[in-house]
Amino acid sequence: MGVGACPSSVFGLQASLVSTTNANISSGRVAQRHVEDLANQVNTLEENLAGYQETKLELSQTQDKLSKTENKLNTLYKFLQDKFGSDVPNLDEDGLL
Repeated sequence: MGVGACPSSVFGLQASLVSTTNANISSGRVAQRHVEDLANQVNTLEENLAGYQETKLELSQTQDKLSKTENKLNTLYKFLQDKFGSDVPNLDEDGLL
């Protein structure tokens, strides 16, 4: 077989089994920690995704409000131009629109 005695012949089969069992337990603990770390990362990603989706919805609502406000301002500006004519500053030239 090889040079020297094998562990089972020196320490008996029991010592070899204990060594193998300890290695398997240690490996199992490492794997369990890895699974827990991955689960934590998944939870964090899910929380981030939920926050992103909420922010995206808020942005969409803000854009809708801005669009409606711009439409109201344009309507008001047209009314003022019709009512007061040239006394109303040109918003395009003054950089207001």
